[in-house]
Amino acid sequence: MSSRIGFWSAVPDGAKLRVSVTGTTKKTLVTAHPFVLRGDGVEQTFPDDQIQPGPLEIDLEHPNTYSFFVDLVYTTSGKADVTAEVVSGKKRIPPDGSDDTQFETTVAGSQGQTLGLTFFIVTTK
Repeated sequence: MSSRIGFWSAVPDGAKLRVSVTGTTKKTLVTAHPFVLRGDGVEQTFPDDQIQPGPLEIDLEHPNTYSFFVDLVYTTSGKADVTAEVVSGKKRIPPDGSDDTQFETTVAGSQGQTLGLTFFIVTTK
């Protein structure tokens, strides 16, 4: 099973989260609206065409913690390639516990299935 959870801690104020979904088309995979919940209670949803193919870019501000959810709704069997990265200036910040500079996973689903991915980001000054 591929990983569907990413975590970044100690992310500098002003960094950006970039997320994209590729590897399929909307004819075979529908990406449900990505949803962001900020630690101060602010909620945001985004249309499919901002993440597929993306990247959807979200500004990360201190002192917030972010939860980012993506539901992949499969209209037929298919695969979605999901990439997420946190960037501060020109520097990519690796997910916690990883030497890779970005989170990458392929999520296979069957017709009618909904599979979710979750990213957690903690900002610092």
